[in-house]
Amino acid sequence: MLKLTIPIASLCIATANFAATVEVDKFFQGTTSVTEVVMPGQFRVIPIGVLKSGDQIAVQVDLANKVYNDITACIASEAEAQTYSARSLCRGQIKARTPLTLRDQAQSDGKYFLVLDNSYAALIKKPFSARISTRRSLSPEEVSQLKTVFEQVQSSMTSMFENSDFNIYVKPCGQSNAFSNNRTADITICSEFIHDMISQGNAGALVAVLLHEYGHSLLNRWGEPGSS
Repeated sequence: MLKLTIPIASLCIATANFAATVEVDKFFQGTTSVTEVVMPGQFRVIPIGVLKSGDQIAVQVDLANKVYNDITACIASEAEAQTYSARSLCRGQIKARTPLTLRDQAQSDGKYFLVLDNSYAALIKKPFSARISTRRSLSPEEVSQLKTVFEQVQSSMTSMFENSDFNIYVKPCGQSNAFSNNRTADITICSEFIHDMISQGNAGALVAVLLHEYGHSLLNRWGEPGSS
């Protein structure tokens, strides 16, 4: 479940009608980077997150040791992760050279994990970096929650500034970013950026970033420098 709590009490929220809309894509993409070490004779279980059946998972793994750069890597459900033992089988690659990529989808609702197994190595530790990406389907409740947050900010800005009826799009972008469209002045908030802010416990920064993009859009609409 997407949990998003943003302090907006300081904004003067208006209830005036306006033409601009907020569109939230039903897909939500997020990426997490992990850099750790798997010691010889051991394995690591790394949380991916809570997913729903059909959600997509992609993992890229690379080892810093370019000579001994093989690892067993797989994606596991919570039950599989809890019962995993050294050199067990799961959905992935066995003693594969890196960089390697895993792709899978959640078979059922629940928690999912990345397993990196170095148990067959007697002496060599494996420093690794993993980039974990998930593409989730948001529930109607989660879509509504996100939409409400951005509509509140949008309503406040529309009530305070002329020509500020910009559309806001919340969608996957393939990068963690937020930007104002130079042609239309509409604003895009990437789901990857939202994911990063929530993961860092800094969801309140979303309002600050959105207001920053409103600044660009207003300058654009007014024909002033600084719109990009």
